[in-house]
Amino acid sequence: MKSRLFPMIVCVLLFTNSAIASIFFKGIIRDAETGKPIENVKIKYKMNTQETYAYGKVTDKEGFFTLQLSIGRIWLILAEADGYQSKEMEIINDGSD
Repeated sequence: MKSRLFPMIVCVLLFTNSAIASIFFKGIIRDAETGKPIENVKIKYKMNTQETYAYGKVTDKEGFFTLQLSIGRIWLILAEADGYQSKEMEIINDGSD
Protein backbone atom coordinates (compact mmCIF):
# COMPACT_ATOMS: atom_id res chain seq x y z
CA MET A 1 0.00 0.00 0.00
CA LYS A 2 1.29 3.43 -0.92
CA SER A 3 1.56 5.85 1.96
CA ARG A 4 3.40 8.74 0.34
CA LEU A 5 1.85 12.16 0.02
CA PHE A 6 0.84 13.34 -3.41
CA PRO A 7 1.44 16.97 -4.20
CA MET A 8 -1.12 19.16 -5.83
CA ILE A 9 0.05 21.09 -8.83
CA VAL A 10 -2.42 23.90 -9.00
CA CYS A 11 -3.24 26.65 -11.43
CA VAL A 12 -5.80 29.22 -10.30
CA LEU A 13 -7.76 31.23 -12.84
CA LEU A 14 -10.06 34.08 -11.88
CA PHE A 15 -13.42 34.49 -13.62
CA THR A 16 -16.50 36.39 -12.54
CA ASN A 17 -19.81 34.60 -12.52
CA SER A 18 -22.74 36.88 -13.41
CA ALA A 19 -24.83 35.88 -10.37
CA ILE A 20 -22.10 35.51 -7.73
CA ALA A 21 -18.45 36.53 -7.90
CA SER A 22 -16.41 33.34 -8.03
CA ILE A 23 -13.25 31.76 -9.33
CA PHE A 24 -12.58 28.46 -11.02
CA PHE A 25 -9.91 26.64 -9.03
CA LYS A 26 -8.15 24.13 -11.29
CA GLY A 27 -5.48 21.60 -10.46
CA ILE A 28 -3.74 18.34 -11.30
CA ILE A 29 -3.01 15.61 -8.77
CA ARG A 30 0.22 13.66 -9.36
CA ASP A 31 2.03 10.85 -7.59
CA ALA A 32 4.92 12.33 -5.57
CA GLU A 33 7.39 9.62 -6.64
CA THR A 34 6.47 8.90 -10.26
CA GLY A 35 4.98 12.23 -11.28
CA LYS A 36 2.13 10.39 -13.03
CA PRO A 37 -1.40 11.81 -12.77
CA ILE A 38 -3.73 10.07 -10.32
CA GLU A 39 -7.25 9.27 -11.51
CA ASN A 40 -10.34 9.13 -9.24
CA VAL A 41 -8.94 11.30 -6.44
CA LYS A 42 -11.84 12.69 -4.38
CA ILE A 43 -11.58 16.48 -4.10
CA LYS A 44 -13.64 17.91 -1.24
CA TYR A 45 -13.92 21.49 -0.05
CA LYS A 46 -15.30 23.64 2.77
CA MET A 47 -15.06 27.16 4.07
CA ASN A 48 -12.59 27.28 6.94
CA THR A 49 -15.46 28.00 9.37
CA GLN A 50 -17.45 24.88 8.46
CA GLU A 51 -17.17 21.57 10.30
CA THR A 52 -17.57 19.11 7.44
CA TYR A 53 -16.35 18.89 3.88
CA ALA A 54 -18.73 19.04 0.93
CA TYR A 55 -18.16 16.56 -1.86
CA GLY A 56 -16.63 18.34 -4.80
CA LYS A 57 -15.22 16.48 -7.78
CA VAL A 58 -13.22 13.44 -8.79
CA THR A 59 -10.07 13.78 -10.88
CA ASP A 60 -10.19 12.54 -14.46
CA LYS A 61 -7.67 10.16 -16.06
CA GLU A 62 -5.23 13.07 -16.43
CA GLY A 63 -5.49 13.86 -12.68
CA PHE A 64 -7.34 17.12 -13.50
CA PHE A 65 -10.14 18.76 -11.49
CA THR A 66 -12.02 22.08 -11.37
CA LEU A 67 -13.95 23.66 -8.49
CA GLN A 68 -16.01 26.86 -8.59
CA LEU A 69 -15.48 28.81 -5.34
CA SER A 70 -17.03 32.10 -4.25
CA ILE A 71 -14.77 35.11 -3.70
CA GLY A 72 -14.12 36.57 -0.26
CA ARG A 73 -13.70 33.27 1.55
CA ILE A 74 -10.95 31.07 2.93
CA TRP A 75 -11.38 27.54 1.57
CA LEU A 76 -9.91 24.24 2.68
CA ILE A 77 -9.43 21.72 -0.13
CA LEU A 78 -8.99 18.02 0.72
CA ALA A 79 -7.65 15.42 -1.72
CA GLU A 80 -8.23 11.74 -0.89
CA ALA A 81 -7.30 8.60 -2.82
CA ASP A 82 -7.11 4.93 -1.93
CA GLY A 83 -3.54 3.95 -1.09
CA TYR A 84 -2.38 7.54 -0.49
CA GLN A 85 -2.25 9.88 2.48
CA SER A 86 -4.85 12.63 2.34
CA LYS A 87 -3.63 16.15 1.56
CA GLU A 88 -5.31 19.34 2.79
CA MET A 89 -4.61 22.76 1.31
CA GLU A 90 -5.82 26.23 2.34
CA ILE A 91 -6.90 28.63 -0.40
CA ILE A 92 -7.37 32.31 0.46
CA ASN A 93 -9.75 33.60 -2.19
CA ASP A 94 -9.97 37.36 -1.85
CA GLY A 95 -10.54 37.98 -5.56
CA SER A 96 -7.15 39.51 -6.29
CA ASP A 97 -4.85 38.14 -8.98
